Amino acid sequence: MQKQIEELVTRNVTQIITKDELIKATASGKKLKVYLGVDPSSPDIHLGHAVVLWKLRQFQDLGHHIILLIGDFTAQIGDPTGKSKERPVLTHEQVLKNATDYKKQASKIINFSGKNPASLVFNSKWLSKLTFSDIIKLAGNFTVQQMLERDMFQERLKNNQPIGLHEFLYPLMVGYDCIQLEADVEVGGNDQLFNITAGRTLRQKVSGKSKVVLTCDLLTGSDGSKMSKSAGNIIPLNASADEMFGSLMAVNDKLIEHYAKLCGDFSSDELSEIAHRLKSNENPRDIKLDVAQNIVARYYPKESSVVREKFLSRFSDGNAGEATLIELDVKNLPLMQLVAKVANVSNSEARRLIVGNAVEVEGKVQFDLNKQIDLVNPVQMRIGKHRFVKVKYQQQNL
Repeated sequence: MQKQIEELVTRNVTQIITKDELIKATASGKKLKVYLGVDPSSPDIHLGHAVVLWKLRQFQDLGHHIILLIGDFTAQIGDPTGKSKERPVLTHEQVLKNATDYKKQASKIINFSGKNPASLVFNSKWLSKLTFSDIIKLAGNFTVQQMLERDMFQERLKNNQPIGLHEFLYPLMVGYDCIQLEADVEVGGNDQLFNITAGRTLRQKVSGKSKVVLTCDLLTGSDGSKMSKSAGNIIPLNASADEMFGSLMAVNDKLIEHYAKLCGDFSSDELSEIAHRLKSNENPRDIKLDVAQNIVARYYPKESSVVREKFLSRFSDGNAGEATLIELDVKNLPLMQLVAKVANVSNSEARRLIVGNAVEVEGKVQFDLNKQIDLVNPVQMRIGKHRFVKVKYQQQNL
């Protein structure tokens, strides 16, 4: 039990407010109520969410009651975290459509059945019932100065960009969630620290009770920024084993250890061994193969070794299946235009394929719509699941 608690409060944890409070509560044998809030601003839960979901699973394995809160109300407001401009407003219908498969996707990590099942709740149940008078009373617990302390608001003020008044209400709303849930602990990504601590402050002022805040490290996407739905750099949990493995193999070599730590099921000794291998002269690709297989095995335990062999056969051995040769009279093209031309689809469909992790160039999943692809030398591409092409520049004879 002590070893499990130690891993709970250290592994992939950025900050705990307060650590002593959490250790004391877990060691006492008290069954804590722990929750994670997720706004369904898109249909996919991804590996970035999984970092926090696995933390939730650790609490569940220790016997605590865990809750996955779907922010179907707050998603309509839009979380301003990390945003240099206001989010587009979503309708409740759009939000509910996005949330359709969230339970199924989260079930890959947390258990909604068995002896200690997780709960699934929607915050519109209470937020939609607040009156204007209720909101004024809640807002009285915060100051404008507190809200303006947020980095993204400071950046917008400096750049003379607008800040919507409704954006000030977002941390107020998520803070009210923990009051309604009577939660002992809230977990979230490190970028959510302001929102989660707002809930701690609100609960202390309104109910006179405390709430532990635990934030986890953020996963970096293939483009070097935080993995997020709005950035279009995600690896979805509902991706097939093949797609997930291919996406992981496309991750920059510099992020191998980062993905092993945040996404894999490695012991501390195994992580040290990966770090040692990376410092040696070993080919990073071989280390990445092991890391990708380990991560995929968490979601597809029976398929991880098979997809590894398929990947090696398809790409590493220079075999691109039934590749069709396509010759173009241009030396380079932006990826989206290239996909549209090669697959004979519209630009919008090409965009959808790229954002959906369905385009590979030389065995690596591509996310940058505007990346220039050099065609002077033949380029191997996969578009969709089964279409393989070899594209090269060929000057037209006049």
